[in-house]
Amino acid sequence: MSVEKSAPPVALLPVASAGNARSVLESGRFIYIGKCARCHAPEPIVKYSPADWVDRILPEMAPESKLSPTEYEAVKAYVLAVCRAPRV
Repeated sequence: MSVEKSAPPVALLPVASAGNARSVLESGRFIYIGKCARCHAPEPIVKYSPADWVDRILPEMAPESKLSPTEYEAVKAYVLAVCRAPRV
């Protein structure tokens, strides 16, 4: 699966409804692609529920990726925005 399908560009997300600044979401995507996919291919974000990401995946993977609190929040915001975006 392509990176664009696994981690869609922020321009394709309904940013206003996500409640986050576009720059935060762009940062989250950049970190997701760069740091989170350093050890494995980027997982398709929509493969998991928002609860899976928030309760299990992000807390487990953040220490592995050495994310700062700011980076963690940016990735979380991006992942949740992708999960909540309408599917096309």
